[in-house]
Amino acid sequence: MTLFEFRRKKPSKPPPEPARYFEVWGEALSESRFFKKLALLLVLLNALTMAIFRRREARPPIVIRVSDTGAADVVTAGLGRVSRPEVLNFVRLFMKNAFESNGYTWRETLGEAFRMMTPQMKETSLKDWNLDGELKSAESEKWVAKVALSEVKVTTETSEFIMVSLKGWRKISSYIDSKLRRDTLFEGEMAIRKVPRSAEAPYGLLVESYHQAVFKDD
Repeated sequence: MTLFEFRRKKPSKPPPEPARYFEVWGEALSESRFFKKLALLLVLLNALTMAIFRRREARPPIVIRVSDTGAADVVTAGLGRVSRPEVLNFVRLFMKNAFESNGYTWRETLGEAFRMMTPQMKETSLKDWNLDGELKSAESEKWVAKVALSEVKVTTETSEFIMVSLKGWRKISSYIDSKLRRDTLFEGEMAIRKVPRSAEAPYGLLVESYHQAVFKDD
């Protein structure tokens, strides 16, 4: 090697160090994705819980009947699970509320009868029964009305309806007029809709229609 070659040769540089960097936001991004998945899972669980509660709420309640001897009979109250004695008692109570009262409590008992009807039946009764005229007469003349049913019979029963035929008479007198006497013999046919039992419909029944034929009106 000559002196000239020695002077031209440059000293060698050390190799460059590999690049180094840090992912400052990597952990935060991973946690964000985790919490998003967790929130979605909680929303799905909440929706599933609400669906289960709605389904259980729609289920009919459990009715426990106790006989005169104290024997308990557990019955799931639903459509088609109404006994014949319950039907007959429902019919008698409806007729009592609708047509038997006095001049002082007529509106209250009629309100009870309305609660035993379907909405369609309420509209029909308001139009066809001349309730306004009868209420005015009952309150002004202080009526006392009594209804007695001689026969109540279930004629047809399906999964949704019960048809009942009935016979009876209605007697009207007055607190203030001893001469006021009115006796009415009638036959009627009632269509009753089966509904889920509730606080508004404890019998699981609502009157769908009622038609009456009068044979004697004195």
